[in-house]
Amino acid sequence: MEQLGRLGHMEQRHGLRQHGCCVLRRRRHVVALEVRNGNISASIPESITALEELSWLYIKSSELTGSLPPALFTLPNLVHVLLDANQLSGTLPSSLGSLSALVNLILSTNGFSGSIPNSLSKLTSLEYLYLDANALSGSIPAFISNSPGLKHLVLQYNGFTGQIPDSLGNVTNLEALLLDANQLSGTLPSSLGSLSALVNLILSTNGFSGSIPNSLSKLTSLEYL
Repeated sequence: MEQLGRLGHMEQRHGLRQHGCCVLRRRRHVVALEVRNGNISASIPESITALEELSWLYIKSSELTGSLPPALFTLPNLVHVLLDANQLSGTLPSSLGSLSALVNLILSTNGFSGSIPNSLSKLTSLEYLYLDANALSGSIPAFISNSPGLKHLVLQYNGFTGQIPDSLGNVTNLEALLLDANQLSGTLPSSLGSLSALVNLILSTNGFSGSIPNSLSKLTSLEYL
């Protein structure tokens, strides 16, 4: 990545500061924007949608505030969205579902509330979904199974309720399922035994009842339970 001491034109047009910022350009188009441990202390500007070729947006631990602008998720080339460890809030916009090529959605350690929008059922290319350490609620949606390539589903430290959907057993590429520190209940579905690639299964600090299903004996790759 091209290390910039100043963002110059970018900073003027898109309201971004230069603290710890890296920009990757291709044929004069910005395709990646990375800020770590910055001091932005502002919301994501609507004008970021002018970066039509942007595929990688990574702003971590940089004191971003406000909600996610819905227009952000109309950028046609976004594949990686990593905005963890900021001070973002509000609900997750339904426009998230417009990113059909999205592979990584990392929104951990913010202040998002509300439920997971139904539009996420359209993210069939998704591999990593991290929504942990927010204030999300509602049930874990059955449409998670619409992302067959999903490898990591991390929803810990929220306020999710209800049961683990049986359909989760259809996500056979899942390697990490972290649902601890929620308000989940009911019995553990036997379909979990279909997750042959599962390495991490963390369900602690919930309200599950009943016995451990025998099907979990099929999880031969499991390392952490």
